[in-house]
Amino acid sequence: MISGNVSIGEGTEIGTGTSIVNNVSIGRHCLIGAGSVVTKDIPDGVVAYGNPCKIIRNNERWEKALKIDLIKRNGNEKISSINFN
Repeated sequence: MISGNVSIGEGTEIGTGTSIVNNVSIGRHCLIGAGSVVTKDIPDGVVAYGNPCKIIRNNERWEKALKIDLIKRNGNEKISSINFN
């Protein structure tokens, strides 16, 4: 269930039965656990779940994608300066 003005970023996955309240923004490449109640903004690239929804850890599955996105947006950053491990 989504209530009101909600922003959900590209590549974000939201579990079944999750409730998202009004005026909340969920970043790109996040994983929101099933049945969560999202009451606050969630930054890019994290795994979050619970009632209320809390950030548990970084989403390693999408970490490389976020770094590549950063390179594409900035254009002036050298790939060799980013650690992909």
